[in-house]
Amino acid sequence: MNTPAPVARLLALGKEAPWWTYSCYPKDWPNYPEVLGLGPQDAPALINLLVDPAIRAAEAEDPACTAAIHAWRALGQLGAIEAIPPLLALLGDAQGDDYILEGIPEVLGLLGAAAIAPTQAFLIDDSQDRWARIAITRAFVAIAQRHPEATPDCVTALATVLKRFQDQDQDLNGFLVGALVKLQARETLPLIQAAFAARRVVLTVAGDLEDVEIALGVRERRITPKPDYLRAWANQKLRPAGAPTLTPVRRPDKVGRNAPCPCGSGKKYKKCCIAP
Repeated sequence: MNTPAPVARLLALGKEAPWWTYSCYPKDWPNYPEVLGLGPQDAPALINLLVDPAIRAAEAEDPACTAAIHAWRALGQLGAIEAIPPLLALLGDAQGDDYILEGIPEVLGLLGAAAIAPTQAFLIDDSQDRWARIAITRAFVAIAQRHPEATPDCVTALATVLKRFQDQDQDLNGFLVGALVKLQARETLPLIQAAFAARRVVLTVAGDLEDVEIALGVRERRITPKPDYLRAWANQKLRPAGAPTLTPVRRPDKVGRNAPCPCGSGKKYKKCCIAP
C-alpha cells in the first residue's frame, strides 16, 4: 500500500508528547491537518489505517498501535464524511475498547449533520453491541453542540429510538433520556414520562422523572425525597414491570410478659394474648 508521507507519520507518532492525549474531546487533540499538512486527499489513506487488521493487532509498545486513534482524530478534523461508515463499523467491533467507545462519538460530532442518519441506524439496530449503542448516544449531543443547526434532527433521531422503550434495554433508555436532557428537548417530555411510567428507564443516568423535569426547566423542585438511585436501580432490575411496589412493614416492638397487653384488655400480656 502506497501511504502518503503525512499519513505515514501517524504510524510513528505513538504516545509521544505533544501528540498523545488520553482525552476523547477534540479540544485536547493536536491539530493534525495543520501540523502534518494533511488534506482531504489523504482521507482514503487515513481510512485504510482504521480498517488495517495489522494495526488493530499491534502490540501496546508498538507506535503503530495508536495509529488508528490518530487517524480518526485527523478524519474528524478534516470533516471527512466518507469516513462515517468505517467509523461506525469500528465502533460495532469495539469489544469494550474504551478508546473506540469514547473517541468515535466525538469524531462523529465533528462530522456533523451527515452523521445523523447512519448513526441513528446504528443506534436502532438491536444486533449491535449493547455498549456500542449506549456510547453512540453521545454522538448526537456532540453533533448538536458543534453544529447547533442540526439540533432538531438530533432530537428527532433520539426520540425515534426512545419510542421503542418497551422493547429495549433500560440502560439504553436511560442514556437516551440523558442525551435528550442535555439537548434540552422539552418537546419530548411526554415520551420521557411514558418511558418512566413503564419503569423502562434506569435511574442511574439522568435520575428519576422529577430530576429530569427539573433539568428540563418544567419543575422547580422535588416533591418527594431524593431516592437512593443504586437501590432503586437494583429493585427496578429485579422486579418485573407492573409488579406492585413493596412497602417495608415495621414489626412492633417486643412486648414484655408483665407489660400491659397491646390488645387493650387491661390484663398483663402473659395472662392475655401471649402465645401459650
